[in-house]
Amino acid sequence: MTEKTTNSYELLAIFAGSLRESEFKKELERLETELARIAKILNKVVWASRPLAYKIDGEMTGNYFVTHFEAEGKEINKLDNSLRLDPKIIRHLICKTPKNYKWREYTEEDLEHDFTKLDRTEAAVEPRFVKKGTAAAKRPAAATTKKIEKKIEPQADAGEIDKQLDDILADL
Repeated sequence: MTEKTTNSYELLAIFAGSLRESEFKKELERLETELARIAKILNKVVWASRPLAYKIDGEMTGNYFVTHFEAEGKEINKLDNSLRLDPKIIRHLICKTPKNYKWREYTEEDLEHDFTKLDRTEAAVEPRFVKKGTAAAKRPAAATTKKIEKKIEPQADAGEIDKQLDDILADL
């Protein structure tokens, strides 16, 4: 009989921010029960509703759950599939942690930064950093940027160019 080997993992799950508090608690309890069935939970923390960096499935906020646990490697695939298929979990990430991993205790100070105060309309896209043909290049610049028009004056007329071409061709 083979000996079971367990590894240490960390899971971050983001539940939809549109869930009512009672629904969120019910889903969280269901996830913790599923985890406890396949793993030994070492630490966990629940963050209140936090703003997302960008819209995910129409959601602008999410309820975060972070946990550190030990489990067998074959159970992680099952857990990953279960989280992927759950419509109330909009994102998740499972990472294998190193053997000497120390859980970081999160405080309210860690979560104080209010990302909702960021005004993304003020940031202008610098043309030199935008790759041509990408979505960012097609997007209109922010309202704070000024359009600079520069007229390019021709440096030679067509007659001079024709004469230079004739000279070059004559040398061949």
